[in-house]
Amino acid sequence: MINELSKNINKEVVITLTNGKEKQGTIVSIDAESNMIRLRDESNNSISILISMIGMIEPVNSAGGLIKPPIREPENVPENVAIQQIDNHESLQKIVKIETSFDTEIKNAALPVVKPDFTT
Repeated sequence: MINELSKNINKEVVITLTNGKEKQGTIVSIDAESNMIRLRDESNNSISILISMIGMIEPVNSAGGLIKPPIREPENVPENVAIQQIDNHESLQKIVKIETSFDTEIKNAALPVVKPDFTT
């Protein structure tokens, strides 16, 4: 994660957090010792984010839109099969939200402790 963050220093990014919220800004610094990054938003406010809270990082191009990676065409598909185009950004957001909900459920899960009964 730190390698990907370091590639985007001084670049505009959209960061999707594990709680589903999005933060947009320019990555100003990465502090590996405290596991935090610092963003600067469009209002020049400083935002500190724990690296463990980052679910996804997406670069933003100079026109203000997200950079979408090219989608490869599938190979060896029969001609009579209709191919559904999927918006990569939406798919990634849905995956992050699903993973986040599972992670939250797992963290909040509790097994009831039953006192053993050896009287039988």
